[in-house]
Amino acid sequence: ICEAGSSATTGGIIVKPGAAGAAAAHIRNSDIDNNTAGIIADGSLTANGIHVNVISSGVSGNANAGLGATGVAGKGAVTASVKNSQFSGNGTGISSSGAAASGLGSSIVRVGDSMIIANFTGIGVVASGQVRSFGNNQVNSNADGETFTATDLLK
Repeated sequence: ICEAGSSATTGGIIVKPGAAGAAAAHIRNSDIDNNTAGIIADGSLTANGIHVNVISSGVSGNANAGLGATGVAGKGAVTASVKNSQFSGNGTGISSSGAAASGLGSSIVRVGDSMIIANFTGIGVVASGQVRSFGNNQVNSNADGETFTATDLLK
């Protein structure tokens, strides 16, 4: 875990596998607070993809994104699943930046039973990135960005 005031490329948890690697990270019952960024899933190097699960955790007070997922053209897909977690007091609660809507270079974050509250931007989307809801979240009191890109049906 990095302390507040660390450099702009650091975060509380950074998931960034090398060119031949892939990553699956499971973050449960954690508090990730007061970093430059809370959780970073960075697909800029790997062709094999990244998946991050965030369950029953609190992510707050991070200068940039609480959760930032980035897919890069020609690289593996970056996906994240969030359940029963709270993102508050961050620069952006949850951010997704993707170079494609699906497949290589995509970035998709799915959120259920969670709160995105009191961030500067609640939900941030760049290019083809997606932050999708299961329709059972609370998004409120953010200065901007309170709309998911889509709602998926609970099954």
